[in-house]
Order: sequence, then structure tokens, then C-alpha cells
Amino acid sequence: MILSSEQKIEIQNHASSDYPKECCGFVLPEGIYKCQNKASSPLKNFSISPIDYLKAKDLGAWAVYHSHPEGSTRPSYADTHFQETYQMSLVVYSNISKRFNTVSCDGENCVSSLESKTDDELSQEQKAIIKDFSIKNYPEESCGIGLKDGSVILCENQASDKNNFFAIQQKESDKYEGNIDFIFHSHCRDKTADFSEEDEQISTKTKTPYVLYNVLTDEFKHFKPKGDLPYVGRVMVPGVIDCINLAQDYYKKELNIDFPAVNHPFRFHRFNKEFLKKFKNEWARKEPNFLLDFYLSKGFLEIDTLKKHDIIITNPLGSVSVAFTHISVYLGNDEVLDYGKESISKICSMKELLSKNFGEVKFLRHKDLI
Repeated sequence: MILSSEQKIEIQNHASSDYPKECCGFVLPEGIYKCQNKASSPLKNFSISPIDYLKAKDLGAWAVYHSHPEGSTRPSYADTHFQETYQMSLVVYSNISKRFNTVSCDGENCVSSLESKTDDELSQEQKAIIKDFSIKNYPEESCGIGLKDGSVILCENQASDKNNFFAIQQKESDKYEGNIDFIFHSHCRDKTADFSEEDEQISTKTKTPYVLYNVLTDEFKHFKPKGDLPYVGRVMVPGVIDCINLAQDYYKKELNIDFPAVNHPFRFHRFNKEFLKKFKNEWARKEPNFLLDFYLSKGFLEIDTLKKHDIIITNPLGSVSVAFTHISVYLGNDEVLDYGKESISKICSMKELLSKNFGEVKFLRHKDLI
């Protein structure tokens, strides 16, 4: 069975009313059956009384649902235990990303709606190339690009932590723009490893299918992007999914304005400690207003009073440098679209935004909104 739009709305409302606690209940043939979370730590777990389970089962329940207050919809080991106990499908809803994950279960096998278990879209030659390259680079993650003509481009992993992450140099992927069929990378440390939240969101943002090869299990998996990323619940991936992209998407969708993207090195290396040291000692002193100057040269004007759609330029790294390095979008009514301390995009108040370790704060308005 499949969740109806009405059932999704009911679960979303239940999750919102119980937030930040996890909500829980059962999905019926029509509607849902809400339950009280009996867990001793309802902020992190859920538990349903046997009486509620029996009542829901009599009503024809086909799935147990609960919410995750954070961005992930991946079932935990505890979630899987409940699913095995109830012998029915599991629905996980995220309060942050607003996404659903339905893990269907036939009593023996469980399959997530976020996963594709088949690998028949790759040719035997493609699989052999990816597999050999991944084994050669083990225990580091491997990565590369599959082209539409069936060839596979092997790339150097540019991530600072190559055992746990991968990164392909932008200029490398730019060479094949318009001809990319998929991006692949390997996982080397966990037999149960699947696509990370970052993998899925980058795939969705770039509209590029992802292929994962697990060296430990000799298994291929695929992720096909669907739809657009919501404003809220985005992870921070510098240069790919960040505050600049968030403002870009907002301005294009809400205002049909092409928001320019600054390509300063800081944007792509802001989590690299060695880079931050260099940034503090060199670039920040030489050009502390690089972000402000860029947008002032691209049709934005500095203003004193905020209105809806205005840009807020700040310095969340006040202890590291004096440079402006971050932008947020003002939504009106004292609300701001911003990346929080957990590097997840969300809507916060101006008070919360300004409580960060900022130096100077600037307000900008696009010329078309004057």
C-alpha cells in the first residue's frame, strides 16, 4: 500500500504538534491511528503500548509511523526492531527535511523507498571498471563520472578525509557538462552503508543520478533524483549545497531573479582547518569585504531597514577572521532562511541569527526590488 496525500498531511500535523518529541502511530487503510509515545526518552525514541497496537491491528493497520526531529529519514536499529516486531511496513517522517521514507516489509525482506536495489542499468564493463578502481584505492573512497556514451572517467578523490568522504574537482566535472550520465563513489568501512543524506541531496540538487559501490559487500546501488530540494533541511556541502545555493534557489523560484554565485576559494574549503588558517592570515586581511563587494557589483544595494526578500551578509566566523563569509535571506515577520549551527538549513528568528558570533552585519536589496 502507498501513503495517500491526506495521510501524509495527518502525519505531518501529528509530528508538528509533538515536536521536538517523536510522534508515533499506525497507518490504516484510510487515515491514521495516533498513539502516545511511551518511550522514556521521547526526544530520541518511540514506544507504543501493546493495547494501541492491538486496536490498530484490528482496524487493518498496514504500517507503523513515527517522526525524526532531525533531518534524516533513515531507520535506526530500534526502528527496525519495531518493524520486525509488528511485521508491517515502517514510515519515517523528518520534521526538518519534510521528507517521508517508507520501508516496505513482506515479513522477510524490507526495502526502503529511498533506495534502488537493482544494478542492471550499468553495463558489465562499467561495473568492472568501478569495482577494480574502488578495490585498488581501498580503504579510501573512490569516485568518478559515468558518461552518456558508456565510458567511465576515473577521478582523484579531493576530499580531506578520503576514508569517509569523496569530492570531485569542479573543473573535472565541468569538462563533461551535458554529457554526464551518473556520478559514482565507493564505500569502504561499513557493510550496511548506504547513500548518505549528503549524497542524496547533492544528487537531487545537481539532477544527476548517483551510483554507489560497497567494497565490503560487492554490491551496487543507485539513487535517482526526484523533484527539487526544499529550502528547509538542506545539509551544508560547501560549493554545492550552501548558503549561496539556498539564496539562488529562493530568488529564482520566488522572484524569478538570477542570483549570482561568488566563486571565492573560501566557499569550497570552509571546513578545511589548514585553509581557514591561511584564510585568516592572508585573504581575510587583504579582502575582508570580498563577499559584500561582489554583491554590490551584481545589482544589490546596501540598505538600513530590512524588507522581505532582502539579503543579510554576516560573519559567523568572527573568532577566525574579520571577513564577511555568509548570507541569509530575510522572509519578513522577523523570520530568516539560514543555516543553523548544525549546518542544516532552517527558518529562524532575527534574534537567533544575530546571537551567533558575528562581527559586522550588512543588509542588501536587489535593484529590481527597490
